[in-house]
Amino acid sequence: DLVNFSLICLTLIINFTALLAILYRFSEWGLSPNRVVVLGANLLVFCHLSNLFITYWRFYKKELREHKLKLAAVNYFPAYGAWALFVVLVLPLVFNFE
Repeated sequence: DLVNFSLICLTLIINFTALLAILYRFSEWGLSPNRVVVLGANLLVFCHLSNLFITYWRFYKKELREHKLKLAAVNYFPAYGAWALFVVLVLPLVFNFE
């Protein structure tokens, strides 16, 4: 479990760096469908990892049981599906199928 917690911390740092790079690209070159998709996916992953980080922290402090830890890992899956539907169904309309 300590390995998982360490990997979550490291991945949060890497993901935050990627988010900064994406925001820089927005400011330099503007909006594009690809940048919107990548930004949304990275924000989703960042939120999921943040939730896992908090849950693991509470698990180590003995505030939560292992069952809640497993739920935190899988409860975000519908959000990934919703983002995929948004990308497939809505984003082409917003960007006029560019």
